[in-house]
Amino acid sequence: IFFRDNMSGSEAADLDEILKLAKEVAQEAGEVVIKNWGQGVCRSEVELTKSGAADLVTVTDQESEKIITSRIRGRFPQHAIIGEETAAEKYVLTDAPTWTIDPVDGTTNFVHRWPWTCILVTYLVNK
Repeated sequence: IFFRDNMSGSEAADLDEILKLAKEVAQEAGEVVIKNWGQGVCRSEVELTKSGAADLVTVTDQESEKIITSRIRGRFPQHAIIGEETAAEKYVLTDAPTWTIDPVDGTTNFVHRWPWTCILVTYLVNK
């Protein structure tokens, strides 16, 4: 959902391009999830944990985030990116254009082959 309050025409046009890219990268990352879903344990195997035993990271999380991040950086190199798998423990959200990514939201579901998972790509500006 995009909110366009108080935006000029050029900013609204940029949002159209941003939405298009967000859809494209979510689709590409989704293809990685689908491909790796059928690969068995090797692609959903837990690579590491973050804040605790239930906060999992898989190869698929990492691959998916890398695809999303590289595409965004390629098109909008000046934008900040906060990726769930690569973000520092603390980050500061500013008014600058910022993308937030959860490359496999529902990693625990993914690991257990429960079909409730998705790709989250969000764009924030002016907090």
